[in-house]
Amino acid sequence: MRSVLGLGLVVILSIAVFLFASLAFAQGGATGAITGTVQDPTASVLAGAGVKIISDATGAAVRQLTTDSSGAFTATLLPVGSYSVEVSAAGFATTKFSGIAVLWETSPVVTLQSGTPFTIWDPAGGTAYNLASPCSTAEFSPGFSCSNALSRGSITSRVANWVNPAAYSPDPGAPAAGGGFTDATVYGNTPRNCIIGPHQRNMDLTMGKTLKITEQQNLRFRADFFNLFNHPSFANPSVFNGGGAVGFAPITQVIGTPRLIQFSLKYSF
Repeated sequence: MRSVLGLGLVVILSIAVFLFASLAFAQGGATGAITGTVQDPTASVLAGAGVKIISDATGAAVRQLTTDSSGAFTATLLPVGSYSVEVSAAGFATTKFSGIAVLWETSPVVTLQSGTPFTIWDPAGGTAYNLASPCSTAEFSPGFSCSNALSRGSITSRVANWVNPAAYSPDPGAPAAGGGFTDATVYGNTPRNCIIGPHQRNMDLTMGKTLKITEQQNLRFRADFFNLFNHPSFANPSVFNGGGAVGFAPITQVIGTPRLIQFSLKYSF
C-alpha cells in the first residue's frame, strides 16, 4: 500500500508493531496484558500513534491508547481471550493485527503483614513480690525506649539478636527500709507488647491454561507456585529474655515453607 506525502515523496505505508502477551492479574478475575512498540519502515519509533485493542469475540474496542515517546504502549487488565490490535498514525495507513491471544489464567494470593508485637521479659525480675514464677517486664537502659530498642540492619543480619542487647538492663532492686536497695527485684519499666517482630511477605501463584481438543474435550494444564519468590518469613523471637540474659531474643523459626512448585494436567470430556 502506498500514499503520497508532502513534496511528492512516496512512502510505503506500514507500521511494524512488535507484540507479546504478558501475564498480569487483578482482583476478581484472570487477566493479561498486551505490550508493543510502533515503528515506521525505517525502524524509527513513532510517538503519539493511536492504538486500539479490539475483542475478537465481540468486535468492540476495549482499550484506546497512545504510544509514548519511545513508541511503546501497554494495555493491561485484559480478560483472557483473543484480541486484535489496530494501529494508526498521521500519514500512515491503519494497520491491524488479529488473533493475539491472552490465554493464561492467573490467580495470585499476596500476603503483606506487619510484624506482630511481643514483650521483652526479665526472668530474674519481680522477685520482691514472691511470685510463684518470678518474671517481669524488662528494664530499659538509659536513653532507650520502644522506638529505638530494635537492632539495626537487614532481617537476616538480626536473627541472633532481633533487639539491641544494650537497650536493656537487669530489673532494679527493691528499695530497702533503711535506704539503698535489696537483692530482690521489682518490675522493669518496659510496657507490654511494644517490640514488633519481623514483617511477613509472601506470594502464591496459580497459572492455568485450557487447550480445546474438540468441541467436548479439553485439556487443562495448571501450575501452582507456593512462596513464588522464595522469601524467608521469620517468626517472632522464641526467647524474650532481657536484662543481659543469655539467648537475647534470637529468631529460631520461620513461617511457611521454601518455594514449592507443583504441576497438574486434567482431561475433560
